Amino acid sequence: MERRKRPTVILPKRSRKERLLELGKDILIVCLMLSAVYLAVRSQLYTGLAGEGTLLAQMAGWLRPTPAVESSDHTPGVPGEPVPAVRLAICHGVGDNGAPIRYGVQYDDEVLLPIVSALSSYFTEGLASAGDPKEIAAQEWQEMLRAPGVYLDLLNGVPLDYLGAEGLTQSARRLVLAWDGGSTAALCYQEAESGHYYRCSTSVTWEGYLSDALQSYTDNGARYGFELEQTIYGALSPELMLLSSSPRPAIYQAMRPLDLSNSSDRGTLENAMGFHGSDYQVPGEWVIREDDELRIATDGSMHYEASGTQLEVRYPALDGSGSPSRSAAIAAAYRLTQQALSAWCGSSESAGRLTLSQVEEVEGGWQVSLDYVLDGAVVLFEDGCPAAEFTVLGGQVTTFTIRPRCYQETEHLSTLLSERLAAAALEGLHTQEKRAELLLFYEDSMNAMSAQWGGF
Repeated sequence: MERRKRPTVILPKRSRKERLLELGKDILIVCLMLSAVYLAVRSQLYTGLAGEGTLLAQMAGWLRPTPAVESSDHTPGVPGEPVPAVRLAICHGVGDNGAPIRYGVQYDDEVLLPIVSALSSYFTEGLASAGDPKEIAAQEWQEMLRAPGVYLDLLNGVPLDYLGAEGLTQSARRLVLAWDGGSTAALCYQEAESGHYYRCSTSVTWEGYLSDALQSYTDNGARYGFELEQTIYGALSPELMLLSSSPRPAIYQAMRPLDLSNSSDRGTLENAMGFHGSDYQVPGEWVIREDDELRIATDGSMHYEASGTQLEVRYPALDGSGSPSRSAAIAAAYRLTQQALSAWCGSSESAGRLTLSQVEEVEGGWQVSLDYVLDGAVVLFEDGCPAAEFTVLGGQVTTFTIRPRCYQETEHLSTLLSERLAAAALEGLHTQEKRAELLLFYEDSMNAMSAQWGGF
C-alpha cells in the first residue's frame, strides 16, 4: 500500500533582507549547538560510553540524521542526569564512636541532580572497567555501604549495559562505588529482580581521585534502615534511607497547556510525532492515518500503531550497527516520550522527569515502560498503567501509549506522617520473602497532588 501524497505547500516569496535575516538566525543556532557540545566535553559532563545504544550514542545521534523523525536533544543522562538516580549517599567511613560519617539527599532534585552530574564520570569509568561480577552476601553489601564511597538508588531496575557496562546484562536497582582498602574502588550493585548483591573490580583510582571528589560532602546524619532500631524498621527494606529531618515535598499541579479542540494545538502534537496529514474526530479522540495510525484522546494521551503494510519505518530502534538491541529500544522510548512532552508543555517547563520503570523481553523484541518522578517520588496513575508504554519489535516501535503531563510546583508543601509512624503502619506488609519499601509517591490528577507514603 503506497503512502498517500501530501499536498504541495507554496510558501510566500521573501525579500532579500528577510532571507539574509533567516540565514543569520540559522548560522547562530549552529554556532550555539557547537558551543554546547564543546563545553560539555571540556567540563567532562557524563555522556555515556561509546557503546551501541548507550547514552553517548544517543548524543552522537544529534549530529546525524535519523529516519522519519528527528532525534530529541533530551535523553536520559544528557546533559544533567547521567544515571537516573532518585537518592544519593556519600560515606566517609565510620567514626570513632562506631557511627557512619555520611551525607545523604533524597526527595530534593534541586540538590540531588547537580551532585549526581558532578560524580557521574566516576560511575562511567567504573561501569566501563567493571570486571566479572561476583555474588556477595548482604553483610558484605552493607559493609560497602558503610565504607568510604558513593551510593545511588535508581528506583527501578536499569540494565547495566544501557548504563555503559558492556557485557553486563543484569539490571541494577542500586549502585555503590566504594573503597575497600586497595588502590581502586569496587563497583557493587543490587540486581533488580532477585535482590541479590554483586561486586566487580574497577580501574577507578581511590586516593587523590574519587576520594578528593567526595571530600566536600559533610555528614548530615543520613542512616540506612539496617543501622536503625530493628523493632521499628526491621520489617522494611534495609536500604531505606532516613535523614535527620523528614522530607517536605511540594504539592504539584498538572497543567493543560494545549487546547485539543483547537486543530492548531492538535497539530503541534501530531507534528512532534512525525504526522503531518489531517485528523478526524471520533467519540472521545482524534485520529490521523497515513499507513500507520495515531490516536489522541481528549486528555492528550496518544496511542500509536504501526501497519504491517507500511513501506517506511516511522520509529526505528536500532543501535549504531543497524541492529535491534535492548538499549536502542530504551533510547527510542525516552526519545519519543520526550518529543511528546516537549510539544505538550510548549514554553512551560515540567517539574517531572522520566525514569525507566520496566524492560521486558518479548518474542521478537522488548516492551519498555517509563514513569514520571517528582523530586524522586514516582507518579502513579489510577489505572495502574505507566506514563508511557512501548512495544519494540524487529528494530522498530510498533505500538506506544504516551500520557503527556506538564507538572508545575505550587508554593504549598505536602503534609506527611514521620517515617517512624509510616514504618509502623507498614509493618504488616512484611513477609519473609520481601520486605516492604517505604517510598513517597504522587497520584496523577488534574487537581492538586500531595505526596504520600506507600509500601512497595
